[in-house]
Amino acid sequence: MGSRNIRRRKQAVPYHGGGQCAGQGGRVARTCRYRSDRDHGGSTLAFAGLSRGALGASGEAIIQRVEKADLLVVGTPVYRASYTGALKHLFDLVDYRALTGKTVLLAATGGSPYHGLVLEHQLRPLFGFFGAVTVPTGVYGAPDDFIDGEIVGAAIIERIARAATDAVSLLNSSHANAAVATRVG
Repeated sequence: MGSRNIRRRKQAVPYHGGGQCAGQGGRVARTCRYRSDRDHGGSTLAFAGLSRGALGASGEAIIQRVEKADLLVVGTPVYRASYTGALKHLFDLVDYRALTGKTVLLAATGGSPYHGLVLEHQLRPLFGFFGAVTVPTGVYGAPDDFIDGEIVGAAIIERIARAATDAVSLLNSSHANAAVATRVG
């Protein structure tokens, strides 16, 4: 439900962030996207099970892509001062050991500039539980950053570019450290 512009705004920040990472030498694979309406061909029904064993093949494939990713760009609309229940359910199904040491770029959009702390007080602790390495620069998009669902704010565009640079740097550093540890060990 909701307007088309709100749906587009929710998706714009993580897609732009992923594109920025790809532009710096990364390879981006879109894993999943939740829709607010019940899309019978989409991710909503893929996660109809309450446990991982109850998922169908499409739901399990999405979970495996999340677990195997080198870098995650996680974006969510802010709903009642937190991330959505759909995002919570997705990460409830991910193995708690699978994201250890993985790089995660955090992004969110909301209906007010006052909800930007959701990155620090909700998303960062979620990925801390998993032992993931969150990019220091998070991206929050408020309504003034968008026109017709497209990102137009110069400050947010610059912030996305900086977050992507930080993410790729962290990813490259973790790969280099893993290579050194392999040679030494």
